[in-house]
Amino acid sequence: MKGQTNLSLYQAGLPQEKIWSKEKIKKEVEAKQGLAEYMHEDSTYSINPKMIALYNFADEPLLGKFKAVIFDQEKGIVLCKKSSQQLVHDLFKNKLLFGASFQKHINEMLGFKYHHIISVWQTAYFSLNGYFDQNTDWISLHQMSDYQVRKQVIQFITASGYRFEFSNCCHHLPLRIGEGITHNWILGKIIKESFREMGLHLHTCKRIRRGESILHNEGYLIPKPTLNQDEIMLKQIMARLEDLDFKQIGRAMSNLFDLPINESDLKLIRRASKRPDSIY
Repeated sequence: MKGQTNLSLYQAGLPQEKIWSKEKIKKEVEAKQGLAEYMHEDSTYSINPKMIALYNFADEPLLGKFKAVIFDQEKGIVLCKKSSQQLVHDLFKNKLLFGASFQKHINEMLGFKYHHIISVWQTAYFSLNGYFDQNTDWISLHQMSDYQVRKQVIQFITASGYRFEFSNCCHHLPLRIGEGITHNWILGKIIKESFREMGLHLHTCKRIRRGESILHNEGYLIPKPTLNQDEIMLKQIMARLEDLDFKQIGRAMSNLFDLPINESDLKLIRRASKRPDSIY
């Protein structure tokens, strides 16, 4: 930005303007005034639970360099030189349980053909056009309380009244959202069952206001026969875990719970999970 506006300076919080679209963002960024105080450049940004929405500009970078614009609860409007695909790759590589392979495996078990969701149990990120091998727009479902669809235009609505509009979305978007919420619900069951078998118990994170989020509203679940037999399905999916990289599991657990875990810890946990219940 020219003049006295420095986008590298951190400006916290979102503007009072509550209705946003790709066209509006482009207009505001190129105007170099008005809401610029809420914008800052951060090409080290990583997808995190505070992210609300991500707009893809990889095909026509804003100001010739910004490939993504992110709305973040704390950081405001973030202009990023990384593409959405790069940001998602970083999320899979460094922060997700089992990476993309396990996410796809749940889809296969549920019979879902399309990949729109990245599930993290208490948080989840939804792609408006599917996410493998392409740049696309994203929305954090755990941040949304409702949505409205008109043809191929959708508005996601937060509990505080912000509206994020996306156009040229995939067909049957409500169905894709329902599949994504179901995918995340199953992941939550897997995590809780895995820890239960190790004699551990998890509690819902109090920082996330579950009651206001569509992500945790079971009314959005897809009514599939497998959900009525989820105990058998969970056993099948959990058996699949043994075929996946155990070190990657450890990295994900360490990031998720902020705990230092080394290889010997992982071997101990793995051995303990195989012992018969009678030894406890």
